[in-house]
Amino acid sequence: MVGVTTLLQAQGYIEFYGAAANIQTNTTTTFALNQDPGAGMGKTYSGTTGFLINYTLLYETTTLTGSSAPTNSAWSPVLLFGTSTVANGTNGTGPGTMDGPGHNGGIQVNLPTTAAASVELVGWSPTLGTSWAEVQTELLNNNWQYATGNGFIGYTTVGTITPFVTAGAGDPTLFPTTWPNGTLVLDTIVPEPSTMVLAGFGGVLLLLFRCRK
Repeated sequence: MVGVTTLLQAQGYIEFYGAAANIQTNTTTTFALNQDPGAGMGKTYSGTTGFLINYTLLYETTTLTGSSAPTNSAWSPVLLFGTSTVANGTNGTGPGTMDGPGHNGGIQVNLPTTAAASVELVGWSPTLGTSWAEVQTELLNNNWQYATGNGFIGYTTVGTITPFVTAGAGDPTLFPTTWPNGTLVLDTIVPEPSTMVLAGFGGVLLLLFRCRK
């Protein structure tokens, strides 16, 4: 019974929310209609008015080994406490914002309250994969087998977060407590279909040119 009590107390609350995260895309050409109009680096629209973005919080409770990139196997996704459900977020209520489980009231996760955990937030377009496991595999192998079109992906620097013991007591938030607003920029990484066709066409021309020589 003591062991069970200790386990329960070892889990803490965080706010998986960013009212002013200022998450941005890095271009005004690809997905231009889905960005804040007129912005050089458009803030991502909310899921109710534009294209969706998924977010997963990765953590490591010991000293991070190897690369800080999200493909590093040392990272694990933060789970909702007592479940195997990943604590995913999505676009918030306005451009550049982020929302997640528990909104801004705090949500219990599998991070311990006794020490600061290393964390990293990764965001991506669902066109690249429906889950972080799919996108992580694609990144690792540079093989976008789950992609249904071009999209954005990006991740923050490594931060630290120490969950609170109780919810609603000023639980640590991702933005701007762990990361300053605007630190997550989503980069275009999958070529548009037209670009891929042009690249293939160029390759055929080069091959024909070599054959003629």
